[in-house]
Amino acid sequence: MFGVVGVGGVGKSSFARVIAGQAALHELPVEYESDLTEERSEFKDTQFLQLLTIAGQDTLATRGHRSIAKELRKLKRLVLINIVSYGHSAPPRTMTASQFLRFSGATDDTLETVAQDYFRKQRVQEELHVHQLARALSADADAARSTRVIFLTVILKQDLWWHDRDAVFEHYTSTSSAYAKGVEAVGEVFGGFEMAEVISLSLHPLNLMLADGAVLKQTCAGYDRRAVELNWINTVSRFAELREWASKG
Repeated sequence: MFGVVGVGGVGKSSFARVIAGQAALHELPVEYESDLTEERSEFKDTQFLQLLTIAGQDTLATRGHRSIAKELRKLKRLVLINIVSYGHSAPPRTMTASQFLRFSGATDDTLETVAQDYFRKQRVQEELHVHQLARALSADADAARSTRVIFLTVILKQDLWWHDRDAVFEHYTSTSSAYAKGVEAVGEVFGGFEMAEVISLSLHPLNLMLADGAVLKQTCAGYDRRAVELNWINTVSRFAELREWASKG
């Protein structure tokens, strides 16, 4: 089985649809669509591998993590995918610039300054989320210890942070980072991972915008559709290998 987790607004459902062969990149919705339930689906060309996508909104995520924990007793192999975006989570689709500023509690700060603080806080939420995942999965330690797991961190929205890529990869891969410690905690639940890796890509290069057109973050100059396609070719190739591994369980 493949399990897809992550905070709200990072692109979990869109990623899962493409990976499962249920949609092409150009068919994905441009606007953020909040998922309030877990989605259980199958890969397009096989009925033997399931893909479970967990909603990212707080209490829903906790419930979804428990769903994965319950599945462990039936699984021999699990590909666990945590979707992140270096804090570039989409705000609610109806939120305007004035609402965004008011929600942040800002008074004299510019939208750009408030947006940077928002991204920072969302990165903290990503870190908390992976620790929350570890706690939920530890509910059935015996089942977890009997499951072989590959853990994949997928950093989406590459087009928004590409100019800061050194800092981004350091954030997710440094053994001293809060995120890496969270991944380590998940691994301890399973008695270690078969493998843990980090990949990055973009679903579609677009400015991160609010409902009234205000821009929170622009797509990096020079990042184009060719980069998206190349990353997806590499990702599809990697997932073919993961599917083969998971199907042996």
